[in-house]
Amino acid sequence: MKKSKLGSWILVFVIILLLYSIMQGNSEELPIQEETPYVESATSSQFYYEQLSENQKKVYDILKKESCELHSNIRLNRVPSKDVTLASYALHMDYPALFWLGEYTYKTVGNDSVTEVIYSIPETAKDDLAEVEKVVEQIQQEMDSRVIYNDYEKLKFFYDWIIEHTEYESNSYSQDMRSVFLHNSSVCAGYSRAFQYLCQKNDMECTYIPGYTNHQESHAWNLVKLSGKYYWVDVTWGDPLFAGEQDNETNYNFFLVDDEDFLQTHVIEMKEKMNFSFPQCTDNSLNYYRLNHCYFEKYDTKIISNYLREKFRNNSYHEIELKFHSKEEFDKFMYQHIQKNGAYIYDDIRAVNPLFYGTMRVSSSILEDANYVKVNVDL
Repeated sequence: MKKSKLGSWILVFVIILLLYSIMQGNSEELPIQEETPYVESATSSQFYYEQLSENQKKVYDILKKESCELHSNIRLNRVPSKDVTLASYALHMDYPALFWLGEYTYKTVGNDSVTEVIYSIPETAKDDLAEVEKVVEQIQQEMDSRVIYNDYEKLKFFYDWIIEHTEYESNSYSQDMRSVFLHNSSVCAGYSRAFQYLCQKNDMECTYIPGYTNHQESHAWNLVKLSGKYYWVDVTWGDPLFAGEQDNETNYNFFLVDDEDFLQTHVIEMKEKMNFSFPQCTDNSLNYYRLNHCYFEKYDTKIISNYLREKFRNNSYHEIELKFHSKEEFDKFMYQHIQKNGAYIYDDIRAVNPLFYGTMRVSSSILEDANYVKVNVDL
């Protein structure tokens, strides 16, 4: 009798195991769901990160991970406030998508040790980022439709697109890329952030640079790396609305230029405040005006006249561009060729049009800080 009961219990146990095994075999194994960051964390360049100390890099990495997941309160393990300041600043400079990192507060204990960083993330951040991505995807499609694969042409395409689609005016989003992509109006910070983001999306090294102009006005622009060399780009100053030009044509005086052309009018802020270092930009071979053969190292009457006469022979009388290496050479051209009585440009016109006896009218629009002039002739 006892053996019979024991056998029954064994049989029941075996049946239960068999049923459990069958149920497990029929059930689908569900994958483990990992939290997906709301902000894509990959970037082609971490220019400021690379200049941090090892401890500051660790703080940067924590802030980046949490910020990409839209966490506003980020815990730290008693970090010196200086390290937090530099790490947060570097992250903000490197990642235009983390547009809310410009302002924050933090909690400390003891002797200035930070235990928590607190960012104010807009409620619309997630939706705004999604909308930005839609616009950027449209920009990518437009670029692809033009069959642009060369990095120089890509940079020029981004430069042109931002200028053509953005009004220079301030709004509540002016300090970040949303102002350009979502609102089509911005100031220098938005122009530069949008340019930086487009470059990053195309695996091109581009850095955001805050500073000020030679007139002591706050300003921002970009540093780009192309074929192993560094160049300056100022999208804002390429916008004719910003420059006050009447013909509404984009100019390229500050597109892929070297230190000599650029640092006469731009001063880097962090060089003085936070001790970040910046590479020298010594190559001027990609200067737009050099590539288009209208850049002049000096004012040579014969060379300039030959250039203008060739334009007139090709029936090009409007928007004739000339850029000079220095203000001294630029001033010589403006006086001798354009402004004085009996200016040389009239001789150049008559040399090509010897039978013309009507009224000649020569006008010009200049960007004096860039030693640049655009000449128009009406016959």
